[in-house]
Amino acid sequence: MVHMPIANRRDRTHRDGAVPSLRWIVLGAWMLLASTAAAEPPAGDNVVLVRPTPLPFVAGEPLCASALVQRPTALTGLVSWTIETHRHRGRLWSIAVSPDGQRFATGGMDNVIRLWHAASGKLLRMLVGQDYPVYSLSWSPDGKVLAAAGSVDESLRLWDVETGLLLRVFTKFKESVTLVRWSPDGTRLAAAGGASGWIWTWDVASDGSALLTEVGQRVSELDWSPDGTRLAAVIQSTPVSVLDAQTGKSLQTIGDAQGSIYCAKWSPDGTKLAIGDASAAALYAMPQASPLWKRPGISWGAEWAPDNRRLAMIRADGVHIIAASDGKTERTLQYGTEALVWRPPDTLVMLHRTSVSRSDPNTGRLLSNRFIAGERPPAWSAGRPIVSGLGTKTLRVWDRATAAKLLVLAGHTAPVRGVAWQIDGDILASAGGDKAIRLWDGKDGKLLHVVKDLPEPALNLAWSPDGKTLASSGPGHAVRLTGAEGQPLGLLDGHTSSVDALAWSHRGDLLASGSNDRAVILWDIGQKKLQRKLPAAGEVRSLAFSPNGSLLACGTTVEVVQLWFVGTGKPVKKNLISLGGDPAVTSLDWLNDGRLLLVGRQSKSLQLWDWLRAEELAELWAHAPIERGEFSPDGSLVIAAAKGRTVYVWRRVEGELQGAIVDQNDHVLLVDAHGNYRLDASAKPDMFFVAQTAEGQLMLTPAEFTARFGWTNHPEAVKFTASRGAAAVAAPAAATTSE
Repeated sequence: MVHMPIANRRDRTHRDGAVPSLRWIVLGAWMLLASTAAAEPPAGDNVVLVRPTPLPFVAGEPLCASALVQRPTALTGLVSWTIETHRHRGRLWSIAVSPDGQRFATGGMDNVIRLWHAASGKLLRMLVGQDYPVYSLSWSPDGKVLAAAGSVDESLRLWDVETGLLLRVFTKFKESVTLVRWSPDGTRLAAAGGASGWIWTWDVASDGSALLTEVGQRVSELDWSPDGTRLAAVIQSTPVSVLDAQTGKSLQTIGDAQGSIYCAKWSPDGTKLAIGDASAAALYAMPQASPLWKRPGISWGAEWAPDNRRLAMIRADGVHIIAASDGKTERTLQYGTEALVWRPPDTLVMLHRTSVSRSDPNTGRLLSNRFIAGERPPAWSAGRPIVSGLGTKTLRVWDRATAAKLLVLAGHTAPVRGVAWQIDGDILASAGGDKAIRLWDGKDGKLLHVVKDLPEPALNLAWSPDGKTLASSGPGHAVRLTGAEGQPLGLLDGHTSSVDALAWSHRGDLLASGSNDRAVILWDIGQKKLQRKLPAAGEVRSLAFSPNGSLLACGTTVEVVQLWFVGTGKPVKKNLISLGGDPAVTSLDWLNDGRLLLVGRQSKSLQLWDWLRAEELAELWAHAPIERGEFSPDGSLVIAAAKGRTVYVWRRVEGELQGAIVDQNDHVLLVDAHGNYRLDASAKPDMFFVAQTAEGQLMLTPAEFTARFGWTNHPEAVKFTASRGAAAVAAPAAATTSE
């Protein structure tokens, strides 16, 4: 057995050769810059003067673990560079609005911070250098420095928003950093994280930092009092704790000790503290913490109006504009939102899963809603064109080698949730929220058949090996069988909850279905009846038959991958277990020798298992939850579609990223690890080059990047294929899999 390396390691090793000398040149320039910046006097009130430290980037290395360009071509004048897309690749997690309200910053699953012009929505800058999702952002009071947290690597970063300079990287925290907040005067920074609930502060002038306290449970929110003397800490399953910002001593606790508190927010004048929990919103007069009012209803987040008279609270039915005097709702904005910021004179900026909106809190009028992120990746299948547009009503089909547009498939009246190519045929099936299945001719785009008026949306599709039967499932309890000409072939009804996973045996005589009822059913397709019901460890998310059909693998919402002997239904007593954040198994695929099993997880990782030994051989990171992972037909590549609009391609044996395919709405972008790219000749490139110099980061168009640094794109180099001479099977033949 070849022991494969771990790809995208969290520790960055230095390369040999000329790189170290170049790095020292860059560090020297950086130190000169740092000394110059340190000598500049403050320009006014609340100026944050952060002394930069040496450049943390290593010449020749990628800018971050999730960068599309993992092995950037060496270019004169650059430390490193990458290609990044206009929109975020994956869901949004955090937002910060500049003090003047003119800009906002967003962070999310793709680890990249983007700065936007608030009124026009124009993208101003990207900041690339975070290795993990950005869960928290805080803009300094002078508008010059952005603090970013959310680091699993136990670090906190400070960015110069004007130059893109990474000023500081704070490390050696006890655990991951999930919150960061500037003090109102910009003299101090507070951060929190970890299961132990540590709270840390840093003094800008003295450059001194200290662990303020550990509260014993996770801290979900921090808010400075306007005078900077106190911190309100929202702690899991306890009342809000008001801490002395210098000593960390708890001055008082406020709220219900039995409830789950979600937010705490000081009024701009510091005389009140708003608290939201699982049952109510409440307001307290400070510093006595005297209750002023309480209104029932879950409250997720809070933000004060600049005039102290109103506050906005995120509740189950939308954003409530509440009078501070009596707690009565003046207006409800019917928007689901993750976070919000109230900026003068009167604008609410709201963060949603994939968009940022601006509303007038006085009228409820929506001023703008810009979709600046996307999640659904294109659909990749071996030997097939690329299909994009999942999550929308229109699909587009692209040549997988040249990225040229082939077809536009329009007709669905609700977002498409799933597609599937007919095995060894030319029919593409699509289905989604409009309760219809459409069958298309994959050569010319002609709509062949429509199966409509289904009782529920069809979310999962799977063709039988002979291409004659399409199985579909969704929120209902039954599996629907449809012929290649759209004719109904029957229902398989045996589950008691939604069916989220389907898999055909390789002979097509059996169909496995997995459900939220924690059961897997094997169906005899010839007789259309239940053959066997198997108990699953959790709600089922994925299924896969081994190549010879003797084993069935099952992935659930828990960390265990179960294996059964198909002939007897008896379990194989070797579960494949991988712990970690959200370890749900969303995808399974077998190598063609039957020995290796590819496991894709919600926790953004792909693992290659030797199932006979129950041994994990390698782990690959896609930086977003895995939708589907599979081996190429010859076994030389691993392909993963992740919820960051991206399909990643690795060489299996080396564990080396070969490239990526990104859904760009009206085109697809193919990028190899060195930075070469392909797209449709008629498409306007919706991408930028992010270039790291000694002075900061530049965001350039392809033409600007070429003109400035002499980059030459070689689109013919973008080929996601096996290397010449690669063996189809690198592992020894599996032992017999019969019981």
